[in-house]
Amino acid sequence: MLYFGDTFRILETIADDEEKTKIGCRTNDYKQVKDFIFKELLPPLEEYMDEEQADPSYFGSLPFFIDERMYVISYIALPEYRNISKNNLYRASELNGYDSDGEPYIGATNPDYIERYYQERVYDRWAKETYYVTSVYHFACVTKATGKLEQQLASDMYGQHFV
Repeated sequence: MLYFGDTFRILETIADDEEKTKIGCRTNDYKQVKDFIFKELLPPLEEYMDEEQADPSYFGSLPFFIDERMYVISYIALPEYRNISKNNLYRASELNGYDSDGEPYIGATNPDYIERYYQERVYDRWAKETYYVTSVYHFACVTKATGKLEQQLASDMYGQHFV
């Protein structure tokens, strides 16, 4: 899920080190997420886009999008036996998925930095079971809740907490 969120949020690859993504839909293949969205999901939206670039320093093709990135909102349900560590919350917040060997990737290794990050960006009122984490491009609920509470938390993430 983290890899998908991190990859799919890139509407238009503009940096050389970004993952190259190919999306298949029906008989079409798209190399840019924005093309998939505007041609398959929301074709009428493109006619409302202002094609004139007001800022000459802007290099992207989508006006009003900063660096061609979407904001990601996610609900991450874990089994009750799983420990939710500060490292895992950091990975969730930063959308750090797995490395090329399939091992969990974490973009920071300094425990003091991760602790500061946790203090600034994690809401842990219901700790040990449920946490909310945020970054400049991701808001997530990470939980081990089950039953009605699990349903309520998921509903809240895509309802009242939806930005």
